[in-house]
Amino acid sequence: MRRFQSLVGLLALLFLILGFTYCGGSKPPVPAQISLTPSVASLNSGQVVTVIATITDSAGNTLSGQKVTFSSSNPAVATLSTPATPNTTQTLVNVCGGIWDSAFVDCQSGQSGVATITASSGAVTSSITVFVHPHVDTVKVTPTSVDCVSNGGTAQFTAQALSGGTDVTSQVGAITWQVGDATVASIDTNGITTARNPGKTSVFASVAGAISSGAGFVTCAVQSIHVHVSNATDTTFSLSPSTTITLVADILDSKGVAITGVIPTWSSTQPAVATVAGGTVSAVGAGVTGIGASCSPPSCNLGFQPIFSNVALGTVTGTTSTTVYATGTGTTSLVPIDATANTAGTAITLPNAPNSFVFNRAGTAAYLGSAGGMMSFNVSTSAVTTIISAPGTVIGVSPDGNEVLYSSPANGVVYVFDVPTTTISTTIIISGNPVADYLLDSSKAFTVSGTDLEVLTSAGSLKPFTLAAPANSVAALTQGSFFYLAGGAPLSITARASCDISQADALATAATPTLIAALPNGTGVLALDPPKLEVVTATTDGAGCPPALTDTLSSIDTGQGSFTPRQIIPLADSSKAYIVTDQPNLIVYNTAAGTVSTIPLANGALAFSGGVKLDGSALYVGGSDNAVHRIDTSAGTDAQQISVSFTPDLVAVRPK
Repeated sequence: MRRFQSLVGLLALLFLILGFTYCGGSKPPVPAQISLTPSVASLNSGQVVTVIATITDSAGNTLSGQKVTFSSSNPAVATLSTPATPNTTQTLVNVCGGIWDSAFVDCQSGQSGVATITASSGAVTSSITVFVHPHVDTVKVTPTSVDCVSNGGTAQFTAQALSGGTDVTSQVGAITWQVGDATVASIDTNGITTARNPGKTSVFASVAGAISSGAGFVTCAVQSIHVHVSNATDTTFSLSPSTTITLVADILDSKGVAITGVIPTWSSTQPAVATVAGGTVSAVGAGVTGIGASCSPPSCNLGFQPIFSNVALGTVTGTTSTTVYATGTGTTSLVPIDATANTAGTAITLPNAPNSFVFNRAGTAAYLGSAGGMMSFNVSTSAVTTIISAPGTVIGVSPDGNEVLYSSPANGVVYVFDVPTTTISTTIIISGNPVADYLLDSSKAFTVSGTDLEVLTSAGSLKPFTLAAPANSVAALTQGSFFYLAGGAPLSITARASCDISQADALATAATPTLIAALPNGTGVLALDPPKLEVVTATTDGAGCPPALTDTLSSIDTGQGSFTPRQIIPLADSSKAYIVTDQPNLIVYNTAAGTVSTIPLANGALAFSGGVKLDGSALYVGGSDNAVHRIDTSAGTDAQQISVSFTPDLVAVRPK
């Protein structure tokens, strides 16, 4: 009896142990699925492919250390090697498109045909199909090119596999398809290609290691962009500070089909007035700004030329509170002037006497050239740092603030300074004293010296052009489709398409202009060949490359006789433009009336350079009387003179 009770107790203990083991989670894992890679194989006779099995449980967890058995349905077509030792997550087998030798080293040619390779583990199995065929040496894709499929449309490509000129397509099984740029188009396993974003790409087919030449595929290019207020046709708008408005870009391709999903580059002429991101315009400060959209390679219209929209004009109400900065070629002082109280502050000491002074459009930094190198001025900290040691002059800052063009005539170059990385990204070899301007979206810069025109792209590439005649100045239309040269052809103002730099027009002038500037509202440019002011009115829809251009030239005698132009300063709303010369007055051009007038400077001073507040209420220019002159733009008078201890021939108004 005791012996029986002991046996019962032992059995009960064993039952408890087994039960605890089962309930406690030590139950051996059970394979629920086997996945094989590749999912199908096409082999030349004598070729080898490795098949990898991944085993997972019912929860999708990868299992390790599982035993996998492989088999071939047709050993005369495909035979298997001895499986390698499994690693932690997979096991594999080498499949010979033919017959292995006894050492499983050489795969010898066998029969052409089809075999099924099956893998099993526990109660689960999986299989792939292996096609074995004569050696494929050529793959041909038909058609060789498909031109202009609108976004979302499709095109069918087919492939032919050849072995020594013999068509073996029927024996090779699945064709592998791929596209060169998946952002332009996508392709499925049957060769059906779907257009995605405007651009050019190539389609390839491959079989058993042989790959075709690329067949061309084009998703129709962006042809035109029209910007307007959302849910309205308006191309002008007004905002209060700290408010937003949404603009939309209607984009058509070269077939006239509306494109969705294309993300253009949005730009603001005055980001200190309003910024724009994805079409949402956010008011920052009082003033007027232009908003445009563009589609430029490589981010848009890949393989095509850039396309630019119209300019939508926005006004942010209120008054501008900013700072005017005065310095000069004969001083190392940089004096801030409060543009509300109009009083001079404490001078900042520069490392070198400057020869040029340019703010970025955001108003966060300024750059000064000098014989001692290029200096950067941090507005928030008032710190001044020398960032290029070579002597030179600042001739341009990109609208996005990421590049500074610094001309060093002594070295015969223009340095392209990359602001984010604080390095010189490109060096433009150009002699003389070049001038420059950027497109609004910063995608290109045009640098001119004599007959040498250098075009710099945002990708850092350079392309030189030789002009028919020297050019003295350059200005890009705010809209972006064209840029104008003061010169470029004998006795003329020339227009060139910014997309391909082709000459679009040559407007005859009595003399070659010496200075040119674009109107911020995108309607044209102003040029000076004293005593005349040349007014170019330009109209384009921006469609295609080059787009159509209609421009006219009006010559206005300023009545000032011979003078040397120093600067053209348009108001942000383009209602007026102020011309700084070597005479003791400013020339004022009223764009609406098409008339000119003058504002005499106090003390008979000569003006050198200056800038305007973004709200257009005041213009500040440096004078020969050691004063910065505040010009009341409404009254048209020299309203105030702010004294400094030097001749302020370099004056800039911070964009704010």
